[in-house]
Amino acid sequence: MWTLDGVAGTETETILPDGRIELVVHHASRPRGQAASFVTGQLISPLYLHPTGPMSTSGVRLRPAAAGAFLRIPANELTGHFASLNIQTPAHVPDPAITRAVVLIEQSAGAARMDQLTQAVNLSPRQFDRRFLAAVGLQPKAFARIVRFQAVLAAYRHRDFPRWADLALHCGFYDQAHLANEFRQFAGVPPTDFFRHPSALALLMANLSKTRASSKTYHRDLCDF
Repeated sequence: MWTLDGVAGTETETILPDGRIELVVHHASRPRGQAASFVTGQLISPLYLHPTGPMSTSGVRLRPAAAGAFLRIPANELTGHFASLNIQTPAHVPDPAITRAVVLIEQSAGAARMDQLTQAVNLSPRQFDRRFLAAVGLQPKAFARIVRFQAVLAAYRHRDFPRWADLALHCGFYDQAHLANEFRQFAGVPPTDFFRHPSALALLMANLSKTRASSKTYHRDLCDF
């Protein structure tokens, strides 16, 4: 759970994809175009917020594999959208195979191979993709890419790497250009531009992510692009 209180500026703020569905309630003014309360599905591109006044907002960040079970709908129905906040009880039990797969993807900082995951959870590729999509709201590869993107943010925050090329190789990208392309898709701009004038809210929300900077270099033969 998280809360955000304060006087919003006039500049556009950015929320970055982090692999989680959230329940959001605005207690005061709210960004332009947003309802007072809603469920936000998985983000696959940056979300731009336009503040309208002082903010007082609460949120509940759902675990990836529990989102569909908690909301009692296929999580992919919400991907890229906002929906009315309508919680039904009791919640379903999360899919244990997908819960295990999410843990493995996050532990590998997004570098886990899909064939190894299907073997680890004893599912066929088709079953795995279908159940993962319904539980998490993203295909396994798409979720892994977002986890890897968040690992880049975590590594940068910890200032583990002096050069983008070193960071790219450490996080499992082919090279610096590959990192820049992925970063541009999820953040809307290349990494150098983003960190030159970062969105304060983007960094604040990224700090809530469970993703940590990986302590191991994942070579390209361990990655599934």
